Amino acid sequence: MNRALCALLLALALVLPAGAAEPEWDIEVGIDNSIYPSLIIATSTMVEDEEEEPDPTMLGDPWGLIGVNIVAPAARTPVRVEMSSGKLIQPSVWEGVLEKKGETYLVCPVLKFDYDALLAVRQPFPEVVTAKVTVNGQLLPEKSKRVPVRSINDCILAFADDEEEVTDTSWLIAAYVNENHPVVDQILAEALDAGYVDSFAGYQKEASEVKKEIKAVYRAIQDRGFKYSNITRGSGESATVGAQHIRLIGDQVRGSQANCVEGSVLFASILRKLEMDPFLVLVPGHMFVGVFLDENQEDALCIETTMLGDSSFEDAVATAQQQFEEALPYISGEEEPEEGDATDYTLIDIATARQLGVMPIREAAADSAPAAVPAAHAQRPAPSVADEESSGDGEAVEEEAEAEPEGEDAEADYELETVKVKELGASIDLPGDWETEVEEDSAGDPLFTASNGDGDLVVNIGIMDAQDMEASALLKTYLEGLGMKREGAVEKMDLAGLPSAIVGASGDMEGEAILATVMICRSGEKAYIVQALGAQEAFTDSQDMLVEIISSFRAR
Repeated sequence: MNRALCALLLALALVLPAGAAEPEWDIEVGIDNSIYPSLIIATSTMVEDEEEEPDPTMLGDPWGLIGVNIVAPAARTPVRVEMSSGKLIQPSVWEGVLEKKGETYLVCPVLKFDYDALLAVRQPFPEVVTAKVTVNGQLLPEKSKRVPVRSINDCILAFADDEEEVTDTSWLIAAYVNENHPVVDQILAEALDAGYVDSFAGYQKEASEVKKEIKAVYRAIQDRGFKYSNITRGSGESATVGAQHIRLIGDQVRGSQANCVEGSVLFASILRKLEMDPFLVLVPGHMFVGVFLDENQEDALCIETTMLGDSSFEDAVATAQQQFEEALPYISGEEEPEEGDATDYTLIDIATARQLGVMPIREAAADSAPAAVPAAHAQRPAPSVADEESSGDGEAVEEEAEAEPEGEDAEADYELETVKVKELGASIDLPGDWETEVEEDSAGDPLFTASNGDGDLVVNIGIMDAQDMEASALLKTYLEGLGMKREGAVEKMDLAGLPSAIVGASGDMEGEAILATVMICRSGEKAYIVQALGAQEAFTDSQDMLVEIISSFRAR
C-alpha cells in the first residue's frame, strides 16, 4: 500500500471512525409540533435577557421555534443545518461546532420566513418542514416533518412542557395591540369631528383632561355600534397549549363586534397612539383594559370594554375599577390565587412589551388604506351636480355668498345629530327635526328612510348583494337599475374601513326632475347603499347639508 493511500485512509479515520453510526437527530417544530404565525411574528425582534445565562445547548437563533435536535458524535464536531418548508420558509442555514460529545443540542437557524404569507394565514393548513444536516462534511439523509400551521388569530396564552410545567405566554396578547393601524386615526378623527373633545394632547394635559380624552375614545368606538361577541375558540385543539382566537383590529371594526380581549386590545391601541401608557388586565376567564392618567404613573383608570354596546363610560369605568381592586392583591403577589388560577392574574404593560421587542401584528389589508381616513366633515365628497341654472337667481346667490363668512368662522343654519340604525348596524348624522323609519324593502332587507318636513329631501340607507363586485361597479349597476344618469366622475375612497364609491346622479320621478348623491360601501358579501335625493331646487339649495349627511355615514 503506497504512502498517499495510507495518509488518505488515516485522515478519513480521524474524521469519521470506521463503522461509526450516523449521529442521532430529528426535527423540532415550535410548541406542540405546530407553527403559530402570531408567535413567530411577535418574537421576531425580541431581545435576549442579558441577566439570564444562555443555554449552551441551544445554538443559532435564541428565539428559534424550528430546528433540529442532534446528539454530538464527538467533541467539537462541525455541523451544518439547513431548514426549509413548502410555503413559509426559504432555505436557511446555521454552521458551527457541537462542543461536547454525547450532548444533545437544539440547533435553530435564523429562518427566512415569508412574513407576508404568515400574516395572511386565517385558516389552518399542513406544511412540510425539511431539514438537511451535514456532519464533518458528510451530508446525512434529509428528513421531513408534516405539521399544522395555525391561524394568525391563534394567540398562545400558556403551554405545558414534557414535565407538565406550565409557561405563561399571555404577554403575546400585546402583539395584537397595533397602534399603527389606520383605523386608529380614523376613530380619533371621528371623536374630534363629533366634538367630544377639542384636541388630543395626552399627558400634556392634567389628569382630569386626560380622562375626558379617554371618554371621547370610548364614545367614538360606541358610535360605531360595537357589540360584545364571545368568539374565543382557536383553529385547533391541544392538550398542552392554551390558545385563544383574537380578531385583528380591522376585523373588529368591520364586524363591529369584539370579545373582552379584543375590545381591550382595540382600546389599548388607540390610547398608545395618543402616547398614553395602557395596560391589559387578565383575570380568570376575562380581560379589561387600563391606562395611566399621567406620565409618572401615579394614577390609573380601567375600562370594561364589554359594556361598549349599551353602557355609559362612567358605568364601564366603575365596573372595571372594582374588578381591578379585587384582582390587584393577586397581581401584586400579596395574596395567593386559588390553585389553577396562578397564571390568570396578569398585568400586561404594553410599553414594557414593546421595549422587550414584542412587535404588533400587521394587518396586511390595512396597508393599502391611507394613513388616516378623516372623519365625515373633513372628507366630503365633491358636490353631486354642478348646475348653475338650478340655483335660482344668480345675483341673489352671489350676494348671499358675499354676506356669508368663510372658513372656520362660517356657521351652518342647521345642526346634525347622530342617528343609529341598529337594524343595519350603521349610523348617520341628520337634522333633529327629520322624520325617520325603518321598513323592509322588496327583498325583505331593512331599509332606512329619513325625510325633511316638506318631504322634498330624502336620505336612504339600504343593503344589496355585493356579488364579488367592486364598489364602483356596484354603483353603476345600482344607478342603471334606477334609470338615473350619472353626473360627473365616480370618486373612489375608503370610508371607515369600507371600500366605497360615490357619484352625483340625475333622473326624474313622476315627471319631476330629481338630483341625488349616491354612495356604495362594500362590506364583505353585502354592500350598503347610501343616497340623498330630492327635487331639483330643494336638493341644490340644501346641497352642502346633504353632502355632510351622506359623508357622515358609518357602518360596521
